[in-house]
Amino acid sequence: MEQNISVGFFQGSVVDPVFTDINALVIKIMEAGNVKVTHVNDWTGHKLVHDSTEEFDMTLELAMKNIEACEKHGFDYIVNTIGGPGTALNEYDKLFVPGTAWYERAKRFTDKVRDISDIMDMAKLEFIHEVERTAVYEYPEKMSNEQKVFEEPVKIIKQIPGLNYIEMKKDEVESPEPDLIITSHAERHNPATSNDELSGISDPIEVKHIVEVVAESCGIASNQ
Repeated sequence: MEQNISVGFFQGSVVDPVFTDINALVIKIMEAGNVKVTHVNDWTGHKLVHDSTEEFDMTLELAMKNIEACEKHGFDYIVNTIGGPGTALNEYDKLFVPGTAWYERAKRFTDKVRDISDIMDMAKLEFIHEVERTAVYEYPEKMSNEQKVFEEPVKIIKQIPGLNYIEMKKDEVESPEPDLIITSHAERHNPATSNDELSGISDPIEVKHIVEVVAESCGIASNQ
């Protein structure tokens, strides 16, 4: 099949085995969905900082390197998956003075930044296996605020056959108790976690990244 979406995959400085496994699944999911993926080795991860002139200058330099690296390839989209430093990618335009050439270059860059949920929605994925779980989606506050990711992950989750997705709100006592928390932030990923943020649930329950759940339904394994 012809691949008609091209993506530059931002991984940053990933050393944690959990992040590595999730990123491996991301690549396989995008390839299975007819998306052309390129990993740009000279991209670098960082957060936007304004605490000192030296830190700001370093942030500016790294942002310019990432913008230049992207321009060499002409991707349709730029994807971040694991949160953390990558959440700063769509704020690059804030580093430059409006009306300058670098501001315009940064704006073109940020306009291409997408969460993996966006790309999975565009991709031609086949959900072939049922995931018989009762799940809630945890909105990572940092990702929601900085990457403006709200509805896209839930839209994907609702396409997974066999998955009983529930809206869990504080002080809501009549909802069924979930046995899975789905997250979009790998730093929140643990085999089991306490759930202080979910009302009415006392026992730790399993946490999975959204790409793990999608990969399970699509029959994709990171070691394939």
